[in-house]
Amino acid sequence: KNEFEDQELEDRIYKLSKLEEPDENFDEDNRYFRNAIKNKLDVEET
Repeated sequence: KNEFEDQELEDRIYKLSKLEEPDENFDEDNRYFRNAIKNKLDVEET
């Protein structure tokens, strides 16, 4: 990965981590991704 791709991913993680509820366009893959990231962030905070 290059730094640009990492920054894109970080931006996406940040936006997803700020979502309280998925909107109507939020598909299962994105919901799964968000939950996985949320779990990852929870682990890192511990």
